[in-house]
Amino acid sequence: MPNATAGEVVKAAQAKGLKLQAGLVYAVRSAAKAKGSKAKGGRPKGSKNAPRALAARGIKLMADEWAVLHRLAMRHGLAKVEAYVQELKKSVGL
Repeated sequence: MPNATAGEVVKAAQAKGLKLQAGLVYAVRSAAKAKGSKAKGGRPKGSKNAPRALAARGIKLMADEWAVLHRLAMRHGLAKVEAYVQELKKSVGL
């Protein structure tokens, strides 16, 4: 009954033995409209978390990789990151 009025929905519910009020019908419809974009599923194109979604699928972006390196340097200190890079070079023979 998607095009039924709230009164019609209440009458149909009463015929099936359910008790509800028109206010509940309005509230449910309003909530359904508010969720509109989520009900379709998926994240909107161009959302802020798009790089994370790509990374989760194994697709890496160069800018994202540099951002990770920058975040590590800010969190752990540049000296630790540089020491790790030196260890990495030794382990691969550079």
